[in-house]
Amino acid sequence: WLMVENLFTGGVGIYAFYALQPYLLELYGDPRAYQIAGLVAAIVAGSQIIGGVAAPWIRRLFRRRTSALITIAAVGVIALGLIGIVQSFWGVIGLIVVWAMTFAASMPIRQTYLNGLIPSRQRATILSFDSLMDSSGGVWAQPVLGRAADVWGYGPSYIVGAGISALAL
Repeated sequence: WLMVENLFTGGVGIYAFYALQPYLLELYGDPRAYQIAGLVAAIVAGSQIIGGVAAPWIRRLFRRRTSALITIAAVGVIALGLIGIVQSFWGVIGLIVVWAMTFAASMPIRQTYLNGLIPSRQRATILSFDSLMDSSGGVWAQPVLGRAADVWGYGPSYIVGAGISALAL
């Protein structure tokens, strides 16, 4: 089921990161404020560092890794949805921090869980398949989200992305 989840979340995360730059420029109100793109990259990178460091602490809050993964995914869905709803530049910046931290915290927990389930002789094959499922999610989700942004705007495309991610739950 964790691999099937990648079909729904694989492309959403990539889209969400790359669409943040033009979306934040729109919210900031200055289409030439290119420093915003650097700010987004720095915020996401810093948040991912914090999320990665917090992963063991988060894991200890739950009896099962699956419970931690489901909770983290739910928080990520909520953050993505709120990124699309909130119309405040600084509010969206705060939500980006939450979203990036959830993504980063889930990765080590997820990898530990998968590696614990797979016998070592089969690990490379199954992890490759997991990566394929992640990439396959990007094949369909990114065009859907890009079209949503073209038709309705960036904010609503994040709401659509949250809906797609919610399917993974």
